[in-house]
Amino acid sequence: PAPTRAPTTPAPTRAPTPVPTSTPAPTPAPTSLPTATPAPTTAAPTATPIVADDSTIRTAVLLWFSDRAAAIRTYGHISTWETSGVTDMSCLFGTNTWCGGNTAAASFNEDIETSGVTDMSGLFSYSSFNEDIGAWD
Repeated sequence: PAPTRAPTTPAPTRAPTPVPTSTPAPTPAPTSLPTATPAPTTAAPTATPIVADDSTIRTAVLLWFSDRAAAIRTYGHISTWETSGVTDMSCLFGTNTWCGGNTAAASFNEDIETSGVTDMSGLFSYSSFNEDIGAWD
């Protein structure tokens, strides 16, 4: 480019240096692969396990079967849910039509706390099991 007739700096600097200053070395050329980054300093957030009642347990279970990753983000893993306040688990994992026909429930194989449940009618209706549940508590 051609030199300019007037200075491009609006005003002189307050403390000029007698000679030009050195600049840091240029950055390395870009790489084709990502470079390693340090590990995060904080743990990833985890969902607070749900404290379920007769209504919220049904919403959470439906999400568990339709989008397990979203259910875990929202409610935590089903084995951590606080379900002692649930009294009605009727048809919760039933797969027949009068229980809503949730065919995804047929593959349910997780631990869930049932100590407060008083109604388990149809809980596993038309579901199959891969182990003996005769001593299930």
